[in-house]
Amino acid sequence: MNILLCQHGGSGNHGCEALARTAEMLLRKAFPGAVITLYSYRLGDDELYLRDSGMTLAGLRGLPGKFSLHNLAYHAKKRLLGPAKASKLPVTGQFRQLLKDADLVVAIGGDNYCYQMGVGYYALDNLIAATGKPYLLLGASLEPVDLEKGLADHLKCFTRITAREAITYDACRKAGMTNVIYAPDSAFLLPCGSAPAVAGLVPENAVGINLSPLIMQSEKSGGIAMKNYQTLVERILSTTDLQVALVPHVVWEGGDDRQPLTALYEQYRATGRVFLVPDANCKDLKALISRLRFFAGARTHSTIAAYSTGVPTLVCGYSVKARGIAADLFGQSEGYVVPVQGLEREDALAEAFSALFAREGELRALLDAKLPDYIRQAWSVADAIASLANQ
Repeated sequence: MNILLCQHGGSGNHGCEALARTAEMLLRKAFPGAVITLYSYRLGDDELYLRDSGMTLAGLRGLPGKFSLHNLAYHAKKRLLGPAKASKLPVTGQFRQLLKDADLVVAIGGDNYCYQMGVGYYALDNLIAATGKPYLLLGASLEPVDLEKGLADHLKCFTRITAREAITYDACRKAGMTNVIYAPDSAFLLPCGSAPAVAGLVPENAVGINLSPLIMQSEKSGGIAMKNYQTLVERILSTTDLQVALVPHVVWEGGDDRQPLTALYEQYRATGRVFLVPDANCKDLKALISRLRFFAGARTHSTIAAYSTGVPTLVCGYSVKARGIAADLFGQSEGYVVPVQGLEREDALAEAFSALFAREGELRALLDAKLPDYIRQAWSVADAIASLANQ
């Protein structure tokens, strides 16, 4: 069995790394002897962070730039021929050969159809679907309104889709899609590694904080996200004896969490209670997050690392995935997710954290009760994958 993993942006986004690692876990449970190839668009990142995996690594060192011939041609073709004929991603000779050799193709870019309806992937999807080989979209989150605009019709090209939260699953079923099953994000299965050492930090008495440039781009009022995080740090320092651990989860160019987190660190480092966590692979970051008393994060997979290890978590969210995962775990997203697009007051995040802080025991109990079945559901995808061999 030869399996090709595609739509992987690179492990400098440790959420992408977590998906690649846990996709491999599911695939090996379904097909123990499989040869698995991960096709990446930041191959150097994967050679660094995934060097201990059992996958063959292939792909490009980077995507063509904004003004490259490929990108200019892509936009021209999309305008003239439509998105189904224009591939945002270069389709190389190496990729075509891997596709030809594959018995199963798995797209692990679950977020890719959450923004601009994923139109840049349509041509690639159609190329893969035209081979007649089973094609799986793993861990998708989709905006219901986009399904009504035509996304549902395109996604019929997949043999099977796993929806990682009920908002997406219910919307897909309402749109008449019969190729969708519900299964929690595979990153809930990620094992912990070895936590990076941070001198002076006591994780068990610390709040982990993740801030991303992406949410700052999604805010409606300029600077409001950073102001909320500043107020949150000040609230923690002034009303508790907790430390603050600033945890980056994406470190690639153009979206590096370390940039806003370093700004926070420099502002509060003199307190002696704020610490900047160094970069590490996703397993090691999860090990540190698992030891924290609380977590407040923007990156979805940083919050999944916290949720999945029973850490009370507040999300500063920007898409359906944040709302959907919280609602599946707790029955609602209100009180667990603060939408960045709705930030108007500078203390919105701090107020939500204070409410979370007061419910620490209750939240730990809720997660302890929910997680065993939730993780069992995540593992169930292996059976769905195994059935694809008969498609």
